Amino acid sequence: MTFDSLTFALFLAIVFPIYAGLRSWPARKNVLLVASCVFYGSWNPFFLLLLAFTTVFDWWAAQRIHAASNVRTRRIWFWASIVASLTLLGYFKYAQFLANTMIEWFAIIGVTYRPIDLGIVLPLGISFYTFESISYIVDVYKKRIEPTKSLRDYGLFMTFFPHLVAGPIMRFGDFNAQTVTPRVVTAEAVALGAYMLIGGLFLKIVGADHVFAPISDIVFAPDYKAGFVAAWAGALSFSMQVYCDFAGYSLAALGIAKMFGFHLPANFESPFASVGIAELWTRWHISLSNWLRDYVFFPLGGSRGSPARVYVNLWLTMFLVGMWHG
Repeated sequence: MTFDSLTFALFLAIVFPIYAGLRSWPARKNVLLVASCVFYGSWNPFFLLLLAFTTVFDWWAAQRIHAASNVRTRRIWFWASIVASLTLLGYFKYAQFLANTMIEWFAIIGVTYRPIDLGIVLPLGISFYTFESISYIVDVYKKRIEPTKSLRDYGLFMTFFPHLVAGPIMRFGDFNAQTVTPRVVTAEAVALGAYMLIGGLFLKIVGADHVFAPISDIVFAPDYKAGFVAAWAGALSFSMQVYCDFAGYSLAALGIAKMFGFHLPANFESPFASVGIAELWTRWHISLSNWLRDYVFFPLGGSRGSPARVYVNLWLTMFLVGMWHG
């Protein structure tokens, strides 16, 4: 079920009136949680079980970290959560890649193996919700926030369907501030949210799928011999295809959340108007860039220390960016 499908239109047409018609805020949160589980489970019920395990385990680990009376116990629960999250992400996202790579490396030294198909299906959104769960555990461990005692509220943070599949990546502190206070559904917010949703779908369906994708497909076809003009046309079209696809989906997510009274952070701010690559990273997939800055680059030392150390910190951060994108 994607935002540009008729199934989602029907889903939204059913869920939103029920949500808006309820007066009880706890009942509204229950509707959102159930609807989010249905939305994600429609892809594959197993994916929902995996998400449920991550949600419950990290919620419990955060409680144990907060309640621990000594540093050692806090560290045990912290690393248990981090290792569990990264192990699941690593298996589903990289096990097949590593198997293929090992076969290629053995082939270099003359040892030949048949290709291995592990039959792994990558759960949708696993990178996004894994990063969100890690940020929650880190923030609790660093005592930046207190863990929530409500499994429902944490489950809603992890499963909230507008941002579940493709972001933006949320921080629990920002989202929880909205779940503890009843959201108000207003005509102005619904109109603005619908406008953003339609604009995002226009970028995705018209821009990405019907304007730029056909050009990219032609130029990057294996048997196509691209000249100077075609090569540039293909490169620019592919860039715009990726932008319209991702930015459009993100804008649609912001619009849907707005209709329900929630605010999600902007993920793109005119990235192609950037002056240089450094500024581009502050405008493109902003929630990921900020996450990497706060939970990878700064903990490594950031810009402090010798130039060599700063370059190492930057290299490791960008290496993780590449691994995250596959």
